[in-house]
Amino acid sequence: MKIKINPDKKAEEWHVGDVISDGQCSHIAMIIQNANCNYVAMDIVGSIGAFSLEESNTWSNPCSTIQCLRDNLSEWHKVDATLIINGDIKQDED
Repeated sequence: MKIKINPDKKAEEWHVGDVISDGQCSHIAMIIQNANCNYVAMDIVGSIGAFSLEESNTWSNPCSTIQCLRDNLSEWHKVDATLIINGDIKQDED
């Protein structure tokens, strides 16, 4: 995953699917809704683009609104991110 810091931190609005980061991009997460319809910041390991859907691998307690999540992660900001998928995809041959 390529990460680029969004320079306009004041105007950012968070949505499900957005990638957010702490100030130094040392921690990266994606905003998702869990099975209970609460919002969490799912951890992404930036150097390899790996992630986990385990509840324990999130950067916040579950929140009922995105604004609550944003308040809990007030030092975090939205970043421009491009997902690049690597690997060999093989199709089954009949």
